[in-house]
Amino acid sequence: MAARERRTRTTPIPAVPRPPGSTEATPLDEGRSSTSQDTAARMMAVVQAMRARTPAPPRPGPAPAPPRLSQWPPPLRPQAESEGDDGDGAAAAGPERPYASGWRQRRPWLIVGAMIVIGLAIRVVLMRSIWVDEAISIHQAHMSLGGMLDNLRATDRHPPLYYLILWLTVRVFGDGELAVRGPSILASAALIPVLFVLGRELFDRRTGLVAAGFATVAPLVVWYGQEARMYALFMLLGALALWAQVRVLRDGRTRFWVAYAGITIALLYTHYFAVIPIAIQQLVFAVAAWKRAKAGMPVRSLLVGTWLTWLALLIAAAPLASFAAEQYGHSQAAGMGFGGAPSAAAPLSIPGSSASLYAILSNFVWAIWGYHANSTMLRIAALWPLLMLLSLALMGQRRSASARVVLALALGPVAALLLIGLYKRDLFEIRYFIATVPMMMLLLARAAAGGPRRRLPAIVATAALGLTLVAGLADQQLNPNNPRDFDFRGALEQIRSEARPGDTVLYAPDYLRDVVGYYSPGVRTEPLSDAQAHGLPGKGHIFLMGSFLDDPGIAAQVGSGKYALDQRPHRLIRTINRKRIHIWEYS
Repeated sequence: MAARERRTRTTPIPAVPRPPGSTEATPLDEGRSSTSQDTAARMMAVVQAMRARTPAPPRPGPAPAPPRLSQWPPPLRPQAESEGDDGDGAAAAGPERPYASGWRQRRPWLIVGAMIVIGLAIRVVLMRSIWVDEAISIHQAHMSLGGMLDNLRATDRHPPLYYLILWLTVRVFGDGELAVRGPSILASAALIPVLFVLGRELFDRRTGLVAAGFATVAPLVVWYGQEARMYALFMLLGALALWAQVRVLRDGRTRFWVAYAGITIALLYTHYFAVIPIAIQQLVFAVAAWKRAKAGMPVRSLLVGTWLTWLALLIAAAPLASFAAEQYGHSQAAGMGFGGAPSAAAPLSIPGSSASLYAILSNFVWAIWGYHANSTMLRIAALWPLLMLLSLALMGQRRSASARVVLALALGPVAALLLIGLYKRDLFEIRYFIATVPMMMLLLARAAAGGPRRRLPAIVATAALGLTLVAGLADQQLNPNNPRDFDFRGALEQIRSEARPGDTVLYAPDYLRDVVGYYSPGVRTEPLSDAQAHGLPGKGHIFLMGSFLDDPGIAAQVGSGKYALDQRPHRLIRTINRKRIHIWEYS
């Protein structure tokens, strides 16, 4: 205590007055100065700590250069950047809250989900009558598995994959219209999210969303999404094959190689003309390998994966080759050529050859805006100079490597079948290069909304193009003058409801057998040609049904049948007219 008291006791120092003008600091001034310096230092430390906790916003960097072909596809972007990119490079800056970031990632898929629901509703609600080719496929699906494959070898021109799917569908869900068209409806609806993912991978999220929207209402996608044939599956697998190739070139992992090989094999077993887009994709692999080697990048894994894929394709194609050879041999022996019954897609009265300028323009119009009356098609085809100018303008624009690949897959099959069509006229038809339609949707989406285009012009261009697709869809599905829409359902259901035991339905041409049998089970039916050969029925009512009467041979056959019935004691009661179906009832 004594020591503490001694330390605290100080002797007062008398103040010494400073002379005027003196600058010498006193001990008291020195203490005050030291205290002020300590306070300033502490304040600066607090300011620096606050700055360290709040990072400065990043400065905008230069825009990335467009990828060269040697860099195609461009490297994978981080997931957050890919989800946040709207196509104009305006990604969210700075850290985002977890909820906001999750919403930005979920929002596109919510939009795509709504598109899928709308697409399914359109395909189910606007469903048309079963077509001739569909009825043939349904009849084959009712056979045993071995019998169906034998029938395909003898009478059909397509690989067996879709028929195997339909065969299984009929045994699980029955043969109602919705059941037999279920695989095509699902494949067509699945194309919507596939195009979204593909557009986002190749270009940006905005392009993917617009492409998915176009696929929702694209008339030809809807048309073949309602048909119990393989064309919707052909479109879906074509888009999936390009997606798998993008993943292979960007990632190179084994699972993507396996996916690409499996999808490509499925393409081959779906349609024989799938060899054309498959060959184009192999050229893309070759160019990518050459560019990488030229840039000094490793290419061994790419070459090994490509060779193994070729080996898998050769092994898988071996049994298909013998199957196709048998089909070709039966076709040539029967003198049927490539096709049998006319297709709903085939133009019923188009002047000129199948490789004419009109046919080329018609197929492009069908691919984008669907099927329409001949008068409408002639008006659209009359605009070909404007379409040529638009094409030249688009060719003059700078395109990315991804756009060039999609353009090759969109135009390459058309050019190949155009050359084949010069030799085999009935092969230049939209059905056989329908896998190009998803690629055209991608190109249209990129032109309307992709790249550096600002938001408002992109919205206007997308809305304008989307409205033309909706108008084309409405005209295709609802216009009674569409020459490719046949009301077999309405005509045959009316006959079935009015026919009595002993009545007979005579029909022409003969290949209506399966569609007549599908819609009028339990009713006595007979081809008109058979009845003319062994004699017309002598009792009961006779319903004479004719279609494809713009064909002179069929019209003459139906005319002779009517003449024979008019000469007998039968009396014409009434005439029933449906879309492209004519019925004469005799008592």
